[in-house]
Amino acid sequence: MIQPIDYTTIADASRDGYMNRVLASVNDHDVHVSVMDAPYR
Repeated sequence: MIQPIDYTTIADASRDGYMNRVLASVNDHDVHVSVMDAPYR
């Protein structure tokens, strides 16, 4: 069974201004969430 993911908790855990976390792996591909507090150039 797939576990629910609380995106707000993950985003709030970012303390360094950037975070990239793997949420799940599906068919040899990773699903990521990235949090940035500044624009990406």
